[in-house]
Amino acid sequence: MDNYNDQQIAQLIGATQAFYARHAASFSQTRQRGWDGWARLLPYLEEERVRDGRAGVACKADGEVSILDVACGNFRFASFLAEMLPQVSWYVQGIDACDELAQLRPPIPDQVHIHFEQQDIIAALRTGAAFAEESAFDGVVSFGFMHHVPTRALRARLMQTLIDAVKPGGMVAVSFWRFLSDEKLARKAEIATEVGQAMLDVSLQDEHDRLLGWQTSTDEFRYCHSFDASEIDELITSVDARAELLERFYADGKSGLLNEYVVLRRRNL
Repeated sequence: MDNYNDQQIAQLIGATQAFYARHAASFSQTRQRGWDGWARLLPYLEEERVRDGRAGVACKADGEVSILDVACGNFRFASFLAEMLPQVSWYVQGIDACDELAQLRPPIPDQVHIHFEQQDIIAALRTGAAFAEESAFDGVVSFGFMHHVPTRALRARLMQTLIDAVKPGGMVAVSFWRFLSDEKLARKAEIATEVGQAMLDVSLQDEHDRLLGWQTSTDEFRYCHSFDASEIDELITSVDARAELLERFYADGKSGLLNEYVVLRRRNL
């Protein structure tokens, strides 16, 4: 069980945000294509196009399907939507702490309207501040972010907030990184963590927490948590009263097992 104090949490978050700000360009270059697991979400995304009540406060034009992309990075999910579902008009609101990554987004076709808001999502979770309008979006996604959220309490709060942001009947899709299940990644993580803890003068408290570097960088690290099935079970249970589990599957990486995806639908309560 993690047991970080406020100062340690701030230190881990600060190191991660500094890492992305500094390495935004090289990181974005390796994040240009959609993930394999996203293809399995296409039927749910198409369903949002025909679901009754799709127009709402987040829609900027009649018939647009509104998506909230939490920790949007360089908007590659918006690019994926444009490529895979060109017959749909999308409004994608992306939020992320790293403006540098968002500015590196590729050209996006006209049927996808994007809006970016720079927000420190984890800071909002810590204070209880809202980072998204409630019941405003047809769908909500968060990919490659949950593993940067320290502590079980904050991860549970994020799950609740994702459900809050989607309209009743809407879809929420979240990915959970399982890098410790990959022998090569796990070995690299152990080496980086040993160096990173000494440099940052911080002691990781959870057995699944690691500090990861990037390419040839030897003095900057990002906090990452590797999920196991029981932790994901716990997070699903934490929102069970308000969200129905639609699907849960593995995808991505050479093994096809690097991420676990959870697809939920907000209940009509």
